[in-house]
Amino acid sequence: MSLLNRFFNLSPHLRTAIVLAPLLGIAGYIAAGYYAASRQQAVAPTAALALKPVGECRLAAGECRLQRDGLQINLKAQTNANGDTLIVLQPSAPLQGGVMGIHSHGNETPRNLRQIKGEESWFLLFSGKLETPVRLRLIIVRKGASYFAEIMAH
Repeated sequence: MSLLNRFFNLSPHLRTAIVLAPLLGIAGYIAAGYYAASRQQAVAPTAALALKPVGECRLAAGECRLQRDGLQINLKAQTNANGDTLIVLQPSAPLQGGVMGIHSHGNETPRNLRQIKGEESWFLLFSGKLETPVRLRLIIVRKGASYFAEIMAH
């Protein structure tokens, strides 16, 4: 009981300060959270746009074109001396990156596209010969928007 006696023997100003200080601390913490939330920039949702094939996709012949909203993508497949397949992606505008997957024999492994140094072209190297027809899945990013395509290539 001595603590309670000491509290009531304090001046009224100190008693008020002891009671209000924790409440003001909690109120300040909540107010700071609201202030910080109001100053945050709203994050725009990422657009996912479908690339449409132009004509039939003949990958081996280099006649595979996709387009959407002024962006045009040309795909070409080449076989190197080791028998591996190199797929080259040539965009009409700069890209930030991309992923491609080739679905064959019941499995698919998506891989990151790599940019050719000094060019706007991107490539992906697959081991082995590309058997046609094959299902290609492509996702590329340009100016924060994602473009995707799923096509059957011959």
